[in-house]
Amino acid sequence: MVELDSECSPSTLSSETDPTNAEVLLKEIPDGTELGTLEIQRQDLEHRKTDSAYRNKVLDKMKYRGRDGPWKHHVYNRDESPDQALAHFPDVIITVQIYRPYSRKKMLTLDQEFEVLGQQLLTDLRGKIYCISDYAAIGDFSQNPDNPCNVLAKDIYKSGFFFIEGTFYNDLHAESCRDYSKTIIKWSKDRNTKSSPLQSQRMETVRFIDLTVRLGQPYLYMHQGDCEHLLIFSDIRVTHNDDCHFIDKYPVLTYKSRERKPKCRVCQQHLAKWVTYGSPLTPEDPCFFCDTCFRALHYDADDKMIVSNVQVYPYPDSRKTVFTDS
Repeated sequence: MVELDSECSPSTLSSETDPTNAEVLLKEIPDGTELGTLEIQRQDLEHRKTDSAYRNKVLDKMKYRGRDGPWKHHVYNRDESPDQALAHFPDVIITVQIYRPYSRKKMLTLDQEFEVLGQQLLTDLRGKIYCISDYAAIGDFSQNPDNPCNVLAKDIYKSGFFFIEGTFYNDLHAESCRDYSKTIIKWSKDRNTKSSPLQSQRMETVRFIDLTVRLGQPYLYMHQGDCEHLLIFSDIRVTHNDDCHFIDKYPVLTYKSRERKPKCRVCQQHLAKWVTYGSPLTPEDPCFFCDTCFRALHYDADDKMIVSNVQVYPYPDSRKTVFTDS
């Protein structure tokens, strides 16, 4: 029996020369192998190193491009510091998908995917969700486009909620936050709907482990008054040793879709910096402009607006505002 245990032990499935992490496994081909598939992979990796155009083409066509969750866990654990607070294991890790804002004209598109701990508060996830509408500048810039964009929408309109299984989880951490659910709950009562009564709770008092959810069921995240995102819990699992050990790294962003910023409608060369509403000089409304074309079309030599009743706003630069690991 002892001999059988030693021969069938899981330790016999690996050797001392096997790769110890995913980075080595993906980038280095072991020597002394005659497998044709590994030789093809070696040639492909060399091709990517010498031809950037080919490398970008390969990355664009990868089915799971951008999904680097497992590798992020590995990187976080590698940067271990004794000063960081450790997560309480065992725990559960919940995968949460956030879709781009709802629009009747566009298909539903996955925008972000996070892995959160069951012990974390709902506010921990809300603080990590990126939406370009949060970075919209407040006020009309038509009369002075050189004014700095110091005040953003997220600094003024801080309210928001998750709607999960008939309960509104409102973010009321700031005095200026409004309870969006009051109007909806009142409307539901006045309509005498046959559905279960709607409820509300404060988001900052509820942990993910306290929720009752259905995997794959679409829920709602709303902020900025009318910006609606589909929210889906796609997976729940128990933590294991390869997961990040540090609670301050959660929620872990495991996927972020690529932002395609619109180009200037005039030159079709530069990325948009301005968006106009109600301009009689544009073929569409709203219309996007780079800085050069916008000023050339709407201002005279003295930097005076040559048309009236035009609303002008800076278009947020997603490259400067995207989620970062902080």
